[in-house]
Amino acid sequence: MNMINGKRRDHTLFFWLLLFLLALITLRYAIQVNIPRAVFLAVIVLIALQGDQNEIITLSMCCIPMHESIDFFYAEVFCIAVFVLKFWDRIRFNWSMIPIFLMILWELLHCFGGDFGIREFLTNFVPLLLLLIMMSIDTSVVDYEFLARMFAFVTVAVCASLIIKVLYFSKLDFLLAINRLQRLGMDSSETKQSLSITGGEIHPNILGVVCVLATTGLMQLRSLRKGRPVDMVMAVVLIGFGTLTASRTFLVCLALMVVLLMFSQKGSAARKLQYLGGVIAVLLIALGVMYLFFPAVLEYFFSRFQTKDITTGRIDLFAVYNEFIFSSPVIAFFGIGLQDFGDKLLLTYRVADIVPHNGIQEVIIAWGFPGALLFLALLLAMVLRSRRQCRRPCLLGYVPLLILLAKAQAGQMLNSGYTMMAFSYAYLSMAQDFELPSRQIAP
Repeated sequence: MNMINGKRRDHTLFFWLLLFLLALITLRYAIQVNIPRAVFLAVIVLIALQGDQNEIITLSMCCIPMHESIDFFYAEVFCIAVFVLKFWDRIRFNWSMIPIFLMILWELLHCFGGDFGIREFLTNFVPLLLLLIMMSIDTSVVDYEFLARMFAFVTVAVCASLIIKVLYFSKLDFLLAINRLQRLGMDSSETKQSLSITGGEIHPNILGVVCVLATTGLMQLRSLRKGRPVDMVMAVVLIGFGTLTASRTFLVCLALMVVLLMFSQKGSAARKLQYLGGVIAVLLIALGVMYLFFPAVLEYFFSRFQTKDITTGRIDLFAVYNEFIFSSPVIAFFGIGLQDFGDKLLLTYRVADIVPHNGIQEVIIAWGFPGALLFLALLLAMVLRSRRQCRRPCLLGYVPLLILLAKAQAGQMLNSGYTMMAFSYAYLSMAQDFELPSRQIAP
């Protein structure tokens, strides 16, 4: 029986330690208290050491919204190491790991032609190592309800910390804070000039996607009849925070989430429409709150759509990198590798002023078309392995993966640590049994 319907350990200690970590992050970046980042890492290690299997997995996923505030690489390495040491007997090697091992070997071949940095190499593959572990355990004992709710809670806390930062540097003047808040996640010029401790910023597009993923998890629980009133409150808040990012990527991913969740509902067309109505109501409430408190931000958000090129140059960038891919058989077949990926493109090859903003192109440029096939093999392995874990797969479980893949078409993938880490979150969602018994489904 899936742990989402089973008994759970008391997570009180985990929750308070995590809350303590979030408070420290807020004190450092919002209030400018000089707390060493090593303290954050120590708290993360403490949470992992005292945690059970579900808590360590949940902690790993909660590092995604916190990735700009902590030493993300070391945090995930410690989580993986503690999990392996404590639960080695639960790890079962299987064929689904083969694509990941082949990707590691393929990247190693690229390291012979230039400077090799072991830290950068490991940094690129730590997210895939976590995914490998997730695909090697029995996910039926994973408490997805706990994971999804804590992921949403941490995302709300990170967003709240960014709001507190704006208020703090506006001397608690709410109107001034609104004027300074153009896109949540980015510091205003006035704030940057006043900073004594930098860091903690998170790109608005990234923050928007994380808000959508967190909201998706809460809506999945609602579909499973596991939702709580606090979940709907967090969903409204997350949509509000996502709107404050003024991110078009957020809006596209949110629209995709709504459509996928509607079609994933079981039962009659009336039930689907009823669910859609509930989601739209949540969206309208969130937008109403935003208009009440942040009208200027909403106006700026909508103004971003009043432009000739809504892709902000991504179409031209796509054409430039397509030309680069087919300019040489070596690039098309072998790629340039992940080591110093950005520097090679911008400084050595001088292809463009920025790196590619398309996940498929990024994979091909890094590893060539064979690398793209390996990535497709990894996605196929995720699907097939999750189906062995969940005998009744449904669209609802695939929503996070589809959102990530859609997001990657306008952003980075292999070189985005949070995106690659989120594939583990997507896999855990795919491996859950979201099918309700027929008696629980409304006609």
